Amino acid sequence: MKKVTFRVFLKNQQNFREYTCEYHQLKRLVAKEEIQIPYDCLLLIDQNNQVYSSNQLTMQKNILFWAFDIREIFSENKILKNKQYQEENDNILRLENQTLKGKLYDLNEQISKMSKKISQLEIDLQVSKEALNQKQHEFYQQNQQLNEEKLKNENNFKVLIDEKIYQIQTINNEKEQQKRIYEKEIQEEKERTYQIQKEFANAKLTYEQESQSLQQKNRNVLQQLEKELVKTKQELQDFEYAQQIQMKAHPDQFLLLGIAKIVI
Repeated sequence: MKKVTFRVFLKNQQNFREYTCEYHQLKRLVAKEEIQIPYDCLLLIDQNNQVYSSNQLTMQKNILFWAFDIREIFSENKILKNKQYQEENDNILRLENQTLKGKLYDLNEQISKMSKKISQLEIDLQVSKEALNQKQHEFYQQNQQLNEEKLKNENNFKVLIDEKIYQIQTINNEKEQQKRIYEKEIQEEKERTYQIQKEFANAKLTYEQESQSLQQKNRNVLQQLEKELVKTKQELQDFEYAQQIQMKAHPDQFLLLGIAKIVI
């Protein structure tokens, strides 16, 4: 970047210093010359009221800058704000003072009215007390009468309650007795059911045992019959075989035997 000559004015001073350097080096050089202003507190503003930035890409030749100390700016702003805050508080206090004076006048007027009202209320209170005493006396008389009626009603109610309790107890006793009867019948029915189930189980077991025994006997008889059938078949085969041998050996005899059977 090309070097340029900059003019830097210090705050509240007419004189200036010139710095010939690249744009991004300007702030560092000014801070080095003005040692009373640290680099981090140095603020440079150009003639266009733009804040200096070392990252700025475009600039003008022989541009003018004014150097400021940020700490002084903050301090002046704080003093100015405190002064402004004090003036605002003074205005608020004056306004509140005027408001309080008006409220005090209104309060005095209200107190005067309240005093008159209190006097009237005291008179009304005395009248009310006398009326209240009369009401209390009437209430006492009524209360006595009500207590007597209450006692009488309580006695009557107690008699009714006792009768009702007796009726309820009687009903409960009957229910308990009926419940015991039902429970006994249920228990007996359970026992009968259990006995029937037991007898059914025994009968089922006996039937199964007898059925198995009968099946075994049938199997044995069937096996015996099968053996006898086999034996009979074998004997028949042996007999037929013997006849065939005899027929071959004596055919004349078997021929005469056949004719005799036909004649008969």
